[in-house]
Amino acid sequence: MDSNPTGTIALFIGGGLLLLLWVAIIVVARVQVRSLGERLDHNWSDVEETLSRRHRRAKKLAREADKLGALAPGDMSALNEAIALAEQENQPLLRANYEDDITLILRRIVESVRAVNRNKEREYRLAYKRLKKADKAVAKARRDYNAMVPTYNFLCHGPLTAVARSAGRASSQYFLADKLKRKGTYKKPKDAKVLELEDKA
Repeated sequence: MDSNPTGTIALFIGGGLLLLLWVAIIVVARVQVRSLGERLDHNWSDVEETLSRRHRRAKKLAREADKLGALAPGDMSALNEAIALAEQENQPLLRANYEDDITLILRRIVESVRAVNRNKEREYRLAYKRLKKADKAVAKARRDYNAMVPTYNFLCHGPLTAVARSAGRASSQYFLADKLKRKGTYKKPKDAKVLELEDKA
């Protein structure tokens, strides 16, 4: 039987091209995973920075409420403890739980001040407005971070899992607002917003 050297050569060339294509895909995917991971880390740092600013302003609000005699017993210590726990946690899902605790305490403080009709005091109002401004900064940082998570996680799963691991990366978590996970179930956010303190005064 006559051999077909032309067909054999074409087969080897085709196989070599497919191998080169696969290697190129792996290299590009590895670069993308690393680059996107670094951007995600940067966005998470922005989230942490804005949360730290919010914590400082939360303490200021609590101190102003205390000056007005509207701080319930234990609220200051509870707030300080919740902030300390939050700042020790760098996992987004767990961090969100602690931030929820802080938000609940702040709502209680706001309601206490409103109940004694002292929410128009100048220093308290200033602290309140600064806290709301910090809330908005957190909301923006949260949205920027969450927007990158699905693309990043897609690159870290499936056939690219080994590529992501070789780049020293793993899938990431969403940082959710409390309305989306109050019962402990974590879902992909449609619009992950910070629950701002609602001013009804």
